[in-house]
Amino acid sequence: MALACFVAARLAAECLIDGDAAHATARTARSSGAKGWVATLALPTAVKGPLNRCLETSAGGSRALVAREVAALASAAESYLDPFSRAELDALATSLKG
Repeated sequence: MALACFVAARLAAECLIDGDAAHATARTARSSGAKGWVATLALPTAVKGPLNRCLETSAGGSRALVAREVAALASAAESYLDPFSRAELDALATSLKG
C-alpha cells in the first residue's frame, strides 16, 4: 500500500514542474506504466479508485485537480499509512494547491 501511494505521489509531484511537450509525454508514459503495475497489486477496494484517479490525473491534469486526487488518496489510505506518510501526502496536496 505504502509503495503504491509513494508511486502516485512521485508522479503527482511532477506536476509542480513546468515542462515542455516532451515532459508531458513522459508524464503520460509514466502514468500508464504505473497504472499497469498497480493493477497487479492486491489493494483494498476503497483505495483502488482514488489511487487510479491520482495516477490518471498526474498525466495531464491541472495542479488543482491533482491536489484534489492526492488528498482523496490520502484520505482513502489513511488507515493503512503511518502518520508520517499521511503527512507527506497532505503536504504534497497543499503544495499542488499553490
